[in-house]
Amino acid sequence: MTHIAETWNELCANAERFQLDPVKFGRLSDFFKTLDPAVFHEFAAGTPGDFPMEKAKAMFPDEKLFELLLLCVVANLDVMIEKYRAEQWPHSMLEGILPDLKCWLDTLERDLGRYGLPPRIFYWCASCIKGKVKSFGRLQGESIHSYYGPCSIYRKTDGELLHLPPFHRNNPPHPDLTPGDKVLNIHIPASGPLLCQDCIDSLKRMCDFSAEYQPAYDYKAIVCYSWLLDPVFQKILKPGSNIIQFQKLGHIFRWEERSQDEEVRWRLWGNTGNQLPLEQLSTENSMKRAVVGHLLNNGHFCEGILIIFKDELPDLFQH
Repeated sequence: MTHIAETWNELCANAERFQLDPVKFGRLSDFFKTLDPAVFHEFAAGTPGDFPMEKAKAMFPDEKLFELLLLCVVANLDVMIEKYRAEQWPHSMLEGILPDLKCWLDTLERDLGRYGLPPRIFYWCASCIKGKVKSFGRLQGESIHSYYGPCSIYRKTDGELLHLPPFHRNNPPHPDLTPGDKVLNIHIPASGPLLCQDCIDSLKRMCDFSAEYQPAYDYKAIVCYSWLLDPVFQKILKPGSNIIQFQKLGHIFRWEERSQDEEVRWRLWGNTGNQLPLEQLSTENSMKRAVVGHLLNNGHFCEGILIIFKDELPDLFQH
């Protein structure tokens, strides 16, 4: 049975492997001492499985809930290590995903003014522990994923995409991609510049991983869902921007029903992004200036979807 850290010394040792700030993490010591060991074991053991979130919310106010969720993730380092060992995944991939926790903590502390994990990010970190989310260099991803976009997609002879309501009886047969199809899903972590070649290298690593470790998994495409993929950025940013270059790696389209105005403001300005009037938001870089200008002109942002079909990947990798 995989060991779950249950003493403060063990948690501190795990936090060091996650590259967490020892001073900030050390401030959780007093809270940890108040926890009943059996209660903490229940929550920590449930992190890679069916976590009792409602019970945790009932027992701990927001700030302490955030601290509890962080401690539970840190307690499961050995669970993650054992997963990689059992699957014989490269150790470099494990080392690549460990800093993701610190990246989230730094972002959340900036935005929320507190040190810990809200439930939404806790579940993401739990997916990393289970090996569902892995690091492939600049990009992260799920090497087993079902496409859940809003439409069925057909490639036309001119290379454009035709979007139709999924599973409609009047649709042509054999869509190139439809909800439920097997795909590889990529995620863009906030870990530095989004350089195009780094992203292509990550996609190649992800495809090579799939071919070696899950050869029977016949995926149709690589997909990415993100506010960064709204095609409107091609109108408000310079053509040479990293975001535009990333969008042009494949086909993109808007998911109109998924508004991302609040998400964009939170990602760029933290909590103040949705608290201050647009006119008071800082505009010290071209991205922020473009977003503020677009919103002031009654524009909106939606989630975008990037699709790179499997048979398009060899040409992408050659470049």
